[in-house]
Amino acid sequence: VGCRAPFSQPGLRPVMRVVLGAWVAGGAAMSARDQYFPGYCAEDTKWVGKPMDEYNLVQVQLIHRHGARTMASNVPCWSPEPFPTFNCSKVRTASGPPGFGVEKSYAAPGGCGLGHLVSIAATQFENNARSVNATYGDTPWWKTLDPNDPDSVQLYSCDNDRNMDSVSLFAHALFPGAATRLQVRTRSEQFDPWELQMSGCQEAIDAHEHPTESAVGKRVVNTAGYQRVARQWKALAKTEWVGQVDCMLTAMCSDAGIPKRLMPVVNDALDWGYRASTAWINTDLGGIAASVPLQDVGATLEAAVRGASPRLALWSTHDTTLMPIMQALGAWDNRWPRYAMVMGLELYEKDGRHYVRITQDGAPIASRLCNGALMCPLDTVMTIIDSWVQKAKQCKNGRRTISALETFATGAEVDLQGPGMAWFGGAGAIVIVLVMGAYLPRKRETEELELEECVLGSPE
Repeated sequence: VGCRAPFSQPGLRPVMRVVLGAWVAGGAAMSARDQYFPGYCAEDTKWVGKPMDEYNLVQVQLIHRHGARTMASNVPCWSPEPFPTFNCSKVRTASGPPGFGVEKSYAAPGGCGLGHLVSIAATQFENNARSVNATYGDTPWWKTLDPNDPDSVQLYSCDNDRNMDSVSLFAHALFPGAATRLQVRTRSEQFDPWELQMSGCQEAIDAHEHPTESAVGKRVVNTAGYQRVARQWKALAKTEWVGQVDCMLTAMCSDAGIPKRLMPVVNDALDWGYRASTAWINTDLGGIAASVPLQDVGATLEAAVRGASPRLALWSTHDTTLMPIMQALGAWDNRWPRYAMVMGLELYEKDGRHYVRITQDGAPIASRLCNGALMCPLDTVMTIIDSWVQKAKQCKNGRRTISALETFATGAEVDLQGPGMAWFGGAGAIVIVLVMGAYLPRKRETEELELEECVLGSPE
């Protein structure tokens, strides 16, 4: 029998969800899913943003995660059926030479390959497109965009099916009927900065590839709380605990569901799996890893100032790339990006000066590295990017660059039970609100490759 965890209440701030949880559930602390993965499945996520008044909108860059997918690796989830079953019938994977449409069909249950988009991904990008068009549709130049012209709309994707399919779904939904011959730029994985492989800092590359083996990841893994989850998972799932967060999240976001016997450990497993997977991002390694894709972003911003860059740029990448990018810009709230999440960088001009505003699903974000301002001078943004580039060079040249452990990793050691374990009643509910309110904010320390081109035909 499969169980699906309840979805979080959209639009509520983290501390507010603690208050509601304490009231409704008799003082239960906020679940790990609500704290770290709010709205993760993105079944009906929509928004309408508002461009800045009295500023001239020059360019919009949208960095988005791929849509909902199957598991990304063959890590055994639980016994006796080691993997959930998914449905990919409504998403086609198109490829092939120009003028020839080729549709992949996986000879597997549900028609899915490893890491393949599942059917709801199409709806996720339709919702994204409606939201983006509603946000920028009144901007005069928005109606002049041509998705088939790279000088008007720049499309970039990591070189894999789920990202290529995602940018295609997004572009076709943004420009219904107009996108007939999309030109998507990409790079081979080992040379792609959006895969976080190109910083030159081996420590950052290794932390991204194997987060639990990083210095801070190991400290989380060695806590009593993490080890307790490992024992519970092995006893209930009959598989070794290696951080099967992807198993749980993909199952929750599909009809597969999680086996009922695992429900007692799911919250703690999500909690400690998240902690071990993301601890490295809150050190300098996160910004260093993001330094190279941010150079792509920065170059596109600077070219727009000269009038030599497309008005709209879409970058299709991964959650594990988005989190370091947002951290590097002082804009990450320590939540895992939902499927198809959209981070925006809006370039504005006023009185000859240029500014950048960061958004997440249409909501403006005040950058901690820009003194908490919503409108950050472009020069400041470029300085922030360059600081991470310089730290990457220092690491490459052999200088150690990991900052002191920040609140997240330290909290994993202090709070050995994890935030989802304790129960409070009466005055205890107030205590958990105060504790979580202090716990959520995290400190941050500040301190041309050849392109391959891929052409996708229009789905009919």
